[in-house]
Amino acid sequence: NNGWADTYPTIDVKGPITNPSVGNLTQNKQLNFVTTLISTDQLVIDLYNKLVTLNGQPARNLLLSGEWFSAQPGNNQFTINGTYTLAGDTSVTISWNSAFV
Repeated sequence: NNGWADTYPTIDVKGPITNPSVGNLTQNKQLNFVTTLISTDQLVIDLYNKLVTLNGQPARNLLLSGEWFSAQPGNNQFTINGTYTLAGDTSVTISWNSAFV
């Protein structure tokens, strides 16, 4: 985040992965989900609006526990954990805009 204010990324997780956890190590916060994503599934986590979708459908019920987080100004270290992942197939994309508010 090259800005001077917190920004709220969108995280796009594509399977396969079971029980994914995504977090910001810089803030020591994460969100834990209870689900199994197959290779055609897409879990989108909108941190600004606190929305979760699975394949375009509302899926907040998959959120098991955790704390919503942001990206602080400067460098942030994000993490993804889960089981049943396949190198080259499982992917995570984090998108954000630097915030200057």
